[in-house]
Order: sequence, then structure tokens, then C-alpha cells
Amino acid sequence: MYFCKLHGLGNDFILIKEESNRDYSKISKILCDRHFGIGGDGLLVVNINELRMHYFNKDGSKAKMCGNGLRCFAYYLYNKEIINNNTFQITTDDGRKSVEIDNEDVIIDFSLPTEIIEDDFIIGKQKTVHYYSSSIGVNHTVIFVTSYLDEILLYAEKLAKSLNTNINYVLVVTPHEIKVKTYELGCGWTKSCGTGSSISAYISYYKKIVEENISVYTEGGTFSVLIDKKIQLKGQVKLVCEGDTYLC
Repeated sequence: MYFCKLHGLGNDFILIKEESNRDYSKISKILCDRHFGIGGDGLLVVNINELRMHYFNKDGSKAKMCGNGLRCFAYYLYNKEIINNNTFQITTDDGRKSVEIDNEDVIIDFSLPTEIIEDDFIIGKQKTVHYYSSSIGVNHTVIFVTSYLDEILLYAEKLAKSLNTNINYVLVVTPHEIKVKTYELGCGWTKSCGTGSSISAYISYYKKIVEENISVYTEGGTFSVLIDKKIQLKGQVKLVCEGDTYLC
């Protein structure tokens, strides 16, 4: 089976071409295993001719969309000269998404969230967490912190499962800079998250903490986010390797 491994700011994926009658949930768990497989945060199952992508987390669960995964597929199409235009659209299980290639940077556009839920979550008897939840094709929760030494980071998995969303811990640096750490359902802690960084920037903007141009610092690198009538996410993508695997 042909595969290509790519990463968007350390959020790494294995790209394979779609075939009929395959159990992609099982394949994802096999290929994404970092000890016995190729290793990755998720699996991109792509149809080159139709410019379509399905996404599976490394635990085999399926998601409607993945921001960094989408950026990686877009870069693959352009890098392999399958697409010659630097702007085009890709179909996901959350609809069609616009992408733009700028050298090694890939830009994607998201519609503004239609709803933001603000609430509290009680952990144990003493700890209350204030959070904001929204979606741009993937459900995300944002929790603002003043330090990444805050014990609330220890509850990431519990919060993710209880709220059924990915969890983003946001630390505001300046009106144009935030830091984001993301714990993803089906994956765990990631080096970066495209949709998580976008939602984190948008909710920070919604709360009037930051301006419309935002640098989002993640463990894997820096995203640029522009908020206007849409959310525009820009970040680097790298092709790591490609070849054939005999695991599936």
C-alpha cells in the first residue's frame, strides 16, 4: 500500500489513497502506531480525482474534518503537481473547504462559528472550570489559563470525554499573540491543532482580548490567524517521507 507522511507544525498524518471495502478505522490504528507502525496523529484517506478527504484519528475514530490534515492534503496535491493552481477546494465530511498554497505555507478558510457556549464544569468538590465551546467542523472547548503549570491541564482527558470536545488551553501573551496547547479526542496531546488554534484565536477575539491579526504559538510552531468575515489559518506543512507499507 502506498503512503505519504506529512506534518503541519508537528501534527503528523499518514496519507493513503481511498480503496473500496477497506476498514479504515482498523488501518488507522495499525499505521498510526508509533512503535509498530509508521506513526502519526491520524490517517488521511484521500480520493485524488475527486479532491476528497476522509479523516480518522489514531484510535480509529472518524472525524468530520481536520484542519492540519486538510492543509497536508492540499500541500500534497500541489507538491505532486496534481493541482497546478495555488487556490482550490477540497471536499471533506464537513463540506467543501477553500485552500491556498504559499510556498511551504498552506492557508485554509473557515466560516465563523454560529454559536459559542459559555459555561462552568465542576471537577471534584473544589475545582470549577470556566470554558467556551464552539465548532468549525470540529468541536472545541477553550479554557483560558495564566500558566501552563496550572493543575487544570491534568484534567484534559476527563474534560475532553465529559464535554465530548477537543480541549484547548489558551494563554494570552499580547493583543496579537496567544499560546495554545491542545488535547484532542481520539489522539491525545498534539504538537499543534489547526482547528483548535483557529477557535482559540476566534474566542479570544470574541472576548475582545486580542485584535484580528493573531500569532498562535504551539509546541510545533506558529500559526497566523486573521479574523474578518471568516477565519483564515496559515501555517507551514512538510512532506516527511513516502513509500510502500506491508502492514495493511
